[in-house]
Amino acid sequence: MIALLVPKHDTVAEWQKWRASTDLDTIDLRTQRLIPLLHERLSGKDRRHGDKGSYRGVHRYWWLRNGRLRLQLAELIAMLGGAVVDECLILGGIALVDDVYASLATRPVIGVDLMIRAQGVPAATGALRLIGFRSADCRAAAIEPPWLVSLTWRQSEYLLRSQDRGDLRLSWTAFGGEFDIEGLWHRAEERRIGGARALKLGATGSLLQICVGGVRWSDVRPLRWVPDAFLLIHTHDIEWDQLIDQARHNGLALPLSVALNYLSATFGASVSASVLSRFPALPVSQRDIQRHRARTTGTRDFRWRRAVHMLNRYRPRRKVSSQGSLLHFVRIMRSRSVEPGQITSRANKFDGHRGAS
Repeated sequence: MIALLVPKHDTVAEWQKWRASTDLDTIDLRTQRLIPLLHERLSGKDRRHGDKGSYRGVHRYWWLRNGRLRLQLAELIAMLGGAVVDECLILGGIALVDDVYASLATRPVIGVDLMIRAQGVPAATGALRLIGFRSADCRAAAIEPPWLVSLTWRQSEYLLRSQDRGDLRLSWTAFGGEFDIEGLWHRAEERRIGGARALKLGATGSLLQICVGGVRWSDVRPLRWVPDAFLLIHTHDIEWDQLIDQARHNGLALPLSVALNYLSATFGASVSASVLSRFPALPVSQRDIQRHRARTTGTRDFRWRRAVHMLNRYRPRRKVSSQGSLLHFVRIMRSRSVEPGQITSRANKFDGHRGAS
């Protein structure tokens, strides 16, 4: 990782240190997806080495795959536009390929992430089903009783899969549904993808998404968020005041602070000391602390994370009256369990769904 982000005159030395202690045949998938970026940095040095053929092969593979994915993205956006979906917001790695990285192959992309407005989800999912997409996310519906799923599962996205088109993550909220979604749409920038109109987050919004997603707990935490954030900071003008204000307003100051301090201390990212010094002074509620702990907790504490999630959903609806009872809590949770607008039935909207960006 260091070899990818240090100044270019130090790339070869850092790569040689990594290569001396690494067997290419045993590296994991997370590291393999960094090879195209390493190949381009070493190619700029005009250096011949024994791994060059292997690196070139990986680079070519992702160039072809990303190219095909971008064509499919244009088709999806055009199709969704015909399904009465006014706007599509492109998220994830596919949104960074052209804006942050030097070539199409440098940033491997596994699937497509799209956000649409909640009222368009039924029409969009119906259109996607007609072209072969099925749900790839079984959730807990198969192993937990329906009443428990009803209480604990607040859906904010679908993970869909097509045999021909790969994975598509279709969302209608951000960061689990507690983000200022209208502000996100308002700050998005218009782009053309293969002739189709779409929206992308600006550099500031993208950095917030990358950082918060990067520190979230995962069985296999991807490494690619680090070069994503590092290169975005170094290639774009970040509105730091706006970034901190968004994080504070949406209760995301803790994960953003952790990510930026890590990037600065470990990789020397250009985050000024004045920016980092502002985080300790930001107001952080007990709820923000609980949410951060829930995001960064492993599977062994799944019950804890679920309890925090349920409580955070209930608090905005609780009334200071005699209705603040267990029965009121259950009723509120059941009324908010399936969103938006009862478009699914306990993770079983699509038939034939069994599988897993």
